[in-house]
Amino acid sequence: MSMKGQLRKLILQRWNIGFTETPLEDILAGKPIQYRWMKHNYENRWFADPFLLDVTNDAYIVLAEDFEDNRGYAVISKLVVDKQTLELKDVKQLLDRGTHLSFPVIMREGDDVFVYPENSESGEQNLYRYDQQHEQLVKVETLMQAPLTDAVMIEYGGEQLMFATTLPNPNGNKVNMYIKRDGKFELKDTILVQGRTARMGGDFFWVNGALYRPAQDNNECYGGALILQKVIVKDGKWSFEDMRRLTSPHPQYTTGLHTFNMYKGTVVVDIHGYRRHACLSHLLTKSINLFRTRR
Repeated sequence: MSMKGQLRKLILQRWNIGFTETPLEDILAGKPIQYRWMKHNYENRWFADPFLLDVTNDAYIVLAEDFEDNRGYAVISKLVVDKQTLELKDVKQLLDRGTHLSFPVIMREGDDVFVYPENSESGEQNLYRYDQQHEQLVKVETLMQAPLTDAVMIEYGGEQLMFATTLPNPNGNKVNMYIKRDGKFELKDTILVQGRTARMGGDFFWVNGALYRPAQDNNECYGGALILQKVIVKDGKWSFEDMRRLTSPHPQYTTGLHTFNMYKGTVVVDIHGYRRHACLSHLLTKSINLFRTRR
């Protein structure tokens, strides 16, 4: 096994999903957040990048990145989580492209639900329609031929915009803003941010007339923390003001909190840690990230 393969085996990560009904106003104000964590019995499988498809009286229904060790890459699956016990009751695979899929952003138009997951390995950003009857994602169109990472679209000021970072440096300090013109997205601006916080950490959300974005804090390691930022638009220029930094409160998943999304009064997040040798794995990960940053 190569040195790179040995390192990957040593620092195997695990992710999990959590829920909170703490109001967004309280979260932004810095008040305590009461999380509840999903439970399942999979040892070689984990779930991350959660987006809420629905919240019912009995269940949280989530679209998520679904990774199995034997497969070696992630697919997009629908999870049904019991609202009372937090037990994972059902997993249904919706999309497998043979390359890594993640970050399944949900877009609703009337009764139709669309999803545009990250698939930067393919070099495409595609839009899919959720076919509820057949439980699958059906491709509608290719939004861009580019290796976008964690892209999020929003309609703002009468314009259709999309924000994303790109390979080969997705975790740096540059956020690309694209605008849709004549049916195609093109680069409108590049926004510089402080540190390695450019990458989107979830969908935009509104609170009391102000727009916010979740941003990944990748300064220490990938997915190390998440920053909720207020969006400021002045003379057509976008910037972001840090409001609150969120880290993992879980005693086992100690190394990061990575994604933040809200629907029907519920916030869903993900957290991560290491499967074994937590201290050594964390030290190795920090060393690798420091090397990448200096390079």
